Amino acid sequence: MAGSNSACQILRLRRLTRMPPTLLIALHVASVLFLSGSLLQCSGFATVPTQAFRQRSVPGRRNPHDDIIGSLLHESIASSDQVASSIDLVPNEGRVTNITDWIRLSDESLRRLSTDGKGGLFDRIKEALLLGQEDREPAVVWTAQEVHDSTRFAVLSHGNQTDPIYSYVNAAGFQVFRWPEHVYYQLPSQYSAPDGTHRASRAQVVDSTVAEDVKFLSEAVRVRYPNATVTLRDAILWNVYNDAGYRVGQTVLFDVNQVSYSDE
Repeated sequence: MAGSNSACQILRLRRLTRMPPTLLIALHVASVLFLSGSLLQCSGFATVPTQAFRQRSVPGRRNPHDDIIGSLLHESIASSDQVASSIDLVPNEGRVTNITDWIRLSDESLRRLSTDGKGGLFDRIKEALLLGQEDREPAVVWTAQEVHDSTRFAVLSHGNQTDPIYSYVNAAGFQVFRWPEHVYYQLPSQYSAPDGTHRASRAQVVDSTVAEDVKFLSEAVRVRYPNATVTLRDAILWNVYNDAGYRVGQTVLFDVNQVSYSDE
């Protein structure tokens, strides 16, 4: 009976609208499916997949990212919204898009600015690799990709904002400091140092490097997420200039083998 009524409805619509029968049938089927879905949702059946998905979460277990800043700065923070408001994260701010070009600019800037005769970024990495070896001939010419993937030599950069935001971190940088990637590229780099004298000292180093172009850090204490610190030794910080000669940020380089870690 229902089939006869549907057929009659289609014929009436065709007379009124002169639409092709195949299109009328398709519209009719779509309306039936829509009504069926609405009935299922009202009856509660449509919520089963959502409930099943929610059951995968473990009761009482919190997202570790909720307390990234709170545990790091020893503050009580209950949600990601509070994290963002307490540390002033800056979304979508200046992340390097062309890694190869950024590493090239960092290398060329350091080679041009340094006065200690050790050259640029690549030269210093090669020198460190050769240190203590009898054969002083470099076996490998490092590329930007190798610098990016390195777990031995950390390379990090921030922009030239008033409160600079991290714009580049290589594999070793993530390994040492352990900030989640989605936070790193919104993070003002002042928070890389513990609050107090260490942060004030870091600010002085950054400001003086803007004026002097290159700064050598014999020792520097930095934050290691979530609640520890690391001490860097023999790091070098320098200004990075683009091909037009404008300062576009700063880069730091240090050997992970020279890093000491506090108890966690």
